[in-house]
Parts: sequence; C-alpha cells; structure tokens
Amino acid sequence: INDRFQEKIAPGAFSESLAKNDIRALWSHNSDLVIGRNKNGSLKLREDDHGLAFENTLPDTQIGRDTFENVRSGLVTGVSFGFFVKKQSWEQGSDGAPHTRTLEIVDLIEISPTAFPAYQQTHVAARTSEDALKEIETSWAFEELERGKPLISDLRQRLDHLVLHIKLDEL
Repeated sequence: INDRFQEKIAPGAFSESLAKNDIRALWSHNSDLVIGRNKNGSLKLREDDHGLAFENTLPDTQIGRDTFENVRSGLVTGVSFGFFVKKQSWEQGSDGAPHTRTLEIVDLIEISPTAFPAYQQTHVAARTSEDALKEIETSWAFEELERGKPLISDLRQRLDHLVLHIKLDEL
C-alpha cells in the first residue's frame, strides 16, 4: 500500500460476505454503472487458492459492451474491490521492513474492473461464449476419458444442445 506498511488478505477473508451479501460488479467503482450482481446470477464469486475469483456475465447494454471491449483490448487489466474491514491483525516490521496488515474478515460490497487497482497483482480478462464453450468441451472430454467412455457421440449431443442454448440466449 505504501512504504510504511503492506497489506495481505487472509484465506477465507471473503467467505462470510460471499455467503450473505448482495455484491455488485461496478465499472471502476461507479455505482451508476452496474455490470453484474451475485443475487441475480450474473456475478459469480468464489475464493480459490489465489484469492477472490469471479465470473461476470455482462449485460447487453452500452456499459456492458464497453466493459468487454476495454478488458478484451487490454486497456483495463486490473480489478479492485470495495469492502469494510471486520477483523484485522498487524505484524510489526523490523530492520526497516514495512509493517504488515492482514485482513482476516472483510465485508465485500463490490468488485470493479479498473485501470488503477489498489492491488497491482489483480487481473481481469475477457472471454466470449465461444471461449467458455471450448473450456466446457475440454472438461467434458476429460471427464469421459476418466470414466473410460467413448467421447464422440455423447459429447457431441451435449455440445450441440449447449451451443443451441447459447445461441438462443444471445439473440
């Protein structure tokens, strides 16, 4: 954060918020520009081994299209989030090293793709429904191989259904 202290987020710090809060995705912390919401299913949040992860199905609005293009083109690569600290701990630095603040429990309010994230190690990337389809197809193929089942016919039937569903949703 600055020369005097650094900040870490403890594993599980978001778990209470993810279970209870109505969290929004905003464009660059602007509450007038909502691009997702977990309660309506367009924003999916989870904690993983690296921290807070999310998937956001953008609305078919000007800000949704602009968000996708800004992220896809690499103009915006970071993510920030708005939260209140519920529990924290401090470790005193020694020999000129900065102090360390550990956020143990936070009340997550929103996440935001932004050009200037507070945490520089964050990142956001855009993917199309075609990219998502390729990921699903690969995942299914590995599942089928693990079960020792033939891939082609069953996978093709499920894939065709999914493609049709995606195409209908995009109309």
